[in-house]
Order: sequence, then C-alpha cells, then structure tokens
Amino acid sequence: MILILVHWHWQDSDATAMHILKERSDRSSTLNNLATQLFSRFDHRGSYEDLLQAIAFHREALALRPGDQPDLSSSLNHFVVQLSTRLHHSGNVKDSDEAIALQRERLKLYPVGHPDRSMSLIDLANQRQKDGCMF
Repeated sequence: MILILVHWHWQDSDATAMHILKERSDRSSTLNNLATQLFSRFDHRGSYEDLLQAIAFHREALALRPGDQPDLSSSLNHFVVQLSTRLHHSGNVKDSDEAIALQRERLKLYPVGHPDRSMSLIDLANQRQKDGCMF
C-alpha cells in the first residue's frame, strides 16, 4: 500500500484532503470497472491486448485503493484471476508469484476466526495448485 503524507496550509484543509481522497477512490473504482470490462471482452474475443490492459488498469486501481475498503478482497481476487489467465497464456512464472502474493495479502484481510477466512485459504491453496500444475 502507498501512504502519502501531505501538509496542508489552507484553512479548509480537511475538506480539501477529503476531496482528494474521494477523487482517488473514484478513479480507483473507474479503473477497476474498466479492468473488469476489458477482461470480460478478452473472455469473449480472445484479444491478448485486452488482457494486458485489464491487468495494467487493475494494478493502477489497487495502488490507489485504501487498504480498508470493503471490496478490496474482491478486487484482489479479480486481479489474481487476470494474472493467472495471463500465466496460462504466456507461461511467465512471475505472474504465478504475484498471484500467490496477492492471495496472501487477501488472506491478511481475514483474521483467524473471520467467517470468510476459510474461503480465502481455499483460494490460496487452489492458486498454488493450479499454477504449480503448469510446471
């Protein structure tokens, strides 16, 4: 996650800071939606360029997204699916490594005892098994 510290001198610093955070959140959501649509188009048309653009937009969206957003887990999971798809098309092991790292980040969102932790553990295990079977 990226942390940006800004020192404000304006009288309305809280309002300005909130506006900037909202813009970042809106941009993140827009990029996330665009990535999802490009990936869907890739599924239908098979254009590898759509997959590459989806991954790039998803990466940028996640960089802008605060770590406490409720849909972060879902976004991470969608990004993992995109990386896994590229792995199976290109054979680039770095995609597998990144997908597993993202699944581990996703797991951190669910502490022991959380009702969704077991599904996150299953997703991580499936990711390792699926990507490991290629090699």
